[in-house]
Amino acid sequence: MPICSLCENFETVARCELTHEKAFYIISTYCDTLSFLAVRFEKQQRGIAMKAWLQRFMYGRYGQDDLSRFLSLFALVLCIVSIITQWAVLNSLALVLLVFCIFRMFSRNAEKRGQENLAFLRMREQITGFFSRTAARLRQGRTHRFYRCPSCKQQVRVPKGKGGIRIHCPKCGTSFEKKT
Repeated sequence: MPICSLCENFETVARCELTHEKAFYIISTYCDTLSFLAVRFEKQQRGIAMKAWLQRFMYGRYGQDDLSRFLSLFALVLCIVSIITQWAVLNSLALVLLVFCIFRMFSRNAEKRGQENLAFLRMREQITGFFSRTAARLRQGRTHRFYRCPSCKQQVRVPKGKGGIRIHCPKCGTSFEKKT
């Protein structure tokens, strides 16, 4: 009986060759998987090194805040509008906004950037506050009436359907009469 040269088995050579082909296929698949994992691990290590480098680079810099996010989104909207309308001016304005946003993010003057962000937040609060107060007043319009104090112009809310009532201003203490 012939002996297989690879495994030195006393089985038939043809049957042994099929077993060896399966083994080689399994080993090559295993090696491919290992090489894929090694490449993936290497890329992951490069990503970790890049992240560490970026963290060291950004140390002491201002980074991103609400104003930077707003400028980035506004620049994106301007780019989309410039593509639709074919106005190059909007595209240039978007580029200027993005450069200013990047400048703010890489700046080391955190106090100045914080003041800029605070001014932006105050302005945003005034705009959104106006709309939220108007929406609240519309929701409460069914059950309450709103009057202004004649002396200090403070807005006073009183319930509807009470007839003629005397309203006392909580801010200045003035009393005035109105119909609800």
